[in-house]
Formats: sequence, C-alpha cells, structure tokens
Amino acid sequence: RIVDIWDFGWDAETGTVFPEELKKEYLRNKEEYESKRTILHFMQPHLPFLSMKGRSSLGGLKRNFGSKDESDSNFILKKGFLIHDKLAEFLGRENLWRIKRFLPDSYIGDLERAWREGGKKGIFHHYEENLRRVLKVVSELLSKIGGKTIITSDHGEAFGEQGIWHHPENVHVPVLMEVPWLRVE
Repeated sequence: RIVDIWDFGWDAETGTVFPEELKKEYLRNKEEYESKRTILHFMQPHLPFLSMKGRSSLGGLKRNFGSKDESDSNFILKKGFLIHDKLAEFLGRENLWRIKRFLPDSYIGDLERAWREGGKKGIFHHYEENLRRVLKVVSELLSKIGGKTIITSDHGEAFGEQGIWHHPENVHVPVLMEVPWLRVE
C-alpha cells in the first residue's frame, strides 16, 4: 500500500511535506503495517530550504506539477523553470545568478537565494540544515521501527561539479548517481 502524504500533508506555503508530517503519518499507521517492509521517502534534504527566511520559491507549486494544461499556473511555472535551466546550461548557473542581480523582478529560487546570501557556503549551510532536520526526525523514528533499517537516497545532489547544480533530469554523472547507504543496527 502506498500512502501519498502529498495529498493531505503538503504545505502550500513552503511547497513541501515536512519531515515531521511524514513521521506523524508513519506512527499513525505503524501497527497496521508492522509486519511489512516500509519505505519512508522524505523530501528533505531536497529543496526548498526550510531554514531560509521568507516564502519558498516552491510555495506556489501544487501536487499536480505535471499538468499539461497551458492555462494552469503550474504549467506556466514549469515552462519558466525549463527556460531558466536552459539559460543556466548555456551561461553557467552562477553566471546566470550574477546577471540576474541586475534584473528587476526576476525569478529567484531557493538555491539562488542561498547563493546570494553566502555563495557556495550559503547553499551548503541551508542544505545541511535540511539534512539535520530530517536526520533528527529519522533518529526519533529509529527507536520505534523494528527490524533492519537502511538510510539511503533516491539520487545524489550536485553543488556545481561539472557546472551542474541540484539534480537535473537525464544527467548521469557520479555525484548524482552515487547514493549513501547506511545500515542502522
């Protein structure tokens, strides 16, 4: 059985499901599935950066991000992301961010906001804060989960290696393909 917490635990302000929400839902259903294998897929340390002040750039997204309806704001936003990503690919993401400093009302994503705050160190800081927050929740859950526990990820994260940031689709480089594998005894 798949419990899609996006359907009821999505926070519209930040554009994510908080790790605490996933923990709460797991504990609510734990007894029903105690003899089964369970996969808890947390959004963090993925964007948005939860420690960042102000509304997330992902806050406007809805569950139906894959919409093909051209009047849907998610469709328009997704096309904007694609244009932004193509410019970043052509110019280099950091060069694009430098140029955008001089453009009025240009789209500023969480990654760029963190970079403006403190360069790569700013990005690492907020990513690490997301990681700490989700690992705190995972740590709290470990005492309540029986059996073998593996902590891993569905993909890596790029921080400028080979000019790549985040985890773009269809990019197959080691930093995105290699994932952690921690077995908790």
